[in-house]
Amino acid sequence: MFVKNWDTVLAGSKLAYVESTANHEDVLHLNVLLDSLVTCLQTGKSEQFFSLFDTGVRNLGELQNAYQLFSNQLQKYSDYVGKGFYVTKKSVLLEDLAFLKKSENNILQQKELMEKDLLLSEETYSAQKTLLSQNVISKLDERMENSKLLTKKLTIPQVNASLIANVSQQREKQKEVADLVHTISQQKFQLIEQTQTLNSSVQDWLSKYVIIAPISGQVNFVIPIQEDLYFLANKVLVYINASAEGFYAEAYLPKYNFGKVRPGQIVQLRFE
Repeated sequence: MFVKNWDTVLAGSKLAYVESTANHEDVLHLNVLLDSLVTCLQTGKSEQFFSLFDTGVRNLGELQNAYQLFSNQLQKYSDYVGKGFYVTKKSVLLEDLAFLKKSENNILQQKELMEKDLLLSEETYSAQKTLLSQNVISKLDERMENSKLLTKKLTIPQVNASLIANVSQQREKQKEVADLVHTISQQKFQLIEQTQTLNSSVQDWLSKYVIIAPISGQVNFVIPIQEDLYFLANKVLVYINASAEGFYAEAYLPKYNFGKVRPGQIVQLRFE
């Protein structure tokens, strides 16, 4: 019990705890953590919400199973976006992609130079053929120049093959990164689902085991209340009367007294 009859309370104030196997303060603390977690998930501040649950939450009683499922999913997501294996893997993949892109640029530059060199060799061989036709050089000289030209022509397909292999490797790395990003997104979605499920369970628990003032006003207990009192579920225990709203009361009369009441009748209210 946190209040007594006629105490003035604010909306949201705790009035009393109902006995439970859980520790009420721990559940209320978990409720605050879940609100912070939702905010962190929405803003993408993952490092902050991992620290929220570093010490864990104990004595949750009826909520322990739901919390364990949530905690397992939180750990999985931590492995992906915290400082775990998957973050390192993504970093390595991005470094590999950057290296492959740099290699691709080098291969393209190399190819450009080879094509220019090939063009020069073709011009040289054409000149050699002209000289051969004029009997200025021997047939052997022309064959040697042609051999050089063919050798340079063979390097172009080799460079193209290297370029194709490089692009293929880049696509594989990009696919691995995309798969990893997709998996992280799925893990985040599952964490959000588990958070919503746990939050729903917590709100249901609070509605059963924590009596909270719905509005600001004065406390009026319907029956005498004391510690360790047993009462039936769904039984009205207390009213909160707003100072400017007057009072509202219900009375149950036996059938034989129906004729003794009429609209607008003045009545006396007595509280024990």
